Amino acid sequence: MMPLLTENNALIPQSNALWKSYLENQTSPDMAHSSRRFSQDFWINYETLVQKAKAVKGSQKINAVQKYKQSANTQSMAQLFYRHWHKPFNLQEHLSLNPPVKTSNNPPDDASQTRFFVVMLVMFLSGMFALLFDKEVLGFVMITVSIIVSLTKAYSMDTIDTMNLLPAYEFSVDNKSVYTDKVFFAPNFLTYQFYDPQQDGAVKIHIPYAFITSIWEDDRGIKVVGRNRAMWKDTQSQATHEVILPNEKLLRSFLSDVAMFNFTQTKV
Repeated sequence: MMPLLTENNALIPQSNALWKSYLENQTSPDMAHSSRRFSQDFWINYETLVQKAKAVKGSQKINAVQKYKQSANTQSMAQLFYRHWHKPFNLQEHLSLNPPVKTSNNPPDDASQTRFFVVMLVMFLSGMFALLFDKEVLGFVMITVSIIVSLTKAYSMDTIDTMNLLPAYEFSVDNKSVYTDKVFFAPNFLTYQFYDPQQDGAVKIHIPYAFITSIWEDDRGIKVVGRNRAMWKDTQSQATHEVILPNEKLLRSFLSDVAMFNFTQTKV
């Protein structure tokens, strides 16, 4: 009897069954009566097997190519990561060593500061000349005032510069507090986590670097943009959220290179 060949049967057992039926037919006493019909069925099934084998081989080749490209992309992304960083890290660790600087709405006037210190220098030198001409009280007052005022001004300038540094342990986006110790940069992916008051809980987002297409800068920081534009699904409810990081130059450089790498991969 000719075996029934279906799309669900494995090719090797199917082939074995086909050739077994052929051998049985050759030794059958009724071969003379059934030979023509059997031969037609045999070659129809044989052609079916050949076509299925070609389809499976082609599919395996495509899958192999896709797996190779995916492996090569992952390896290259890890190489890109280690060109920027020595090891995986979290955001708090990074910001403690590389605090971003806020953009000042009122940048200091360098010219006015220079004029101020020139005036203080003139006062100091005038006090020195007063001492030389036996005007001790006037000279002492001028020297003392110039020194105290200059030191006070210098201290206030240093305090302003220090206040412009963002605390490494605090980073908020709108009304959401980002857990900087749980924002993790691995060789092939980024994990982003923040507290959402609307959900009254932590929201976690997993972002493979291969999905990043560009970055945007705004007043809040660096917005990470992916294939679905500027929104990413969280791992719990599959709701979409923005992913915004501090606008720090090393992070910005790394994410820009990631986006550029992904862009060049689409052109290959």
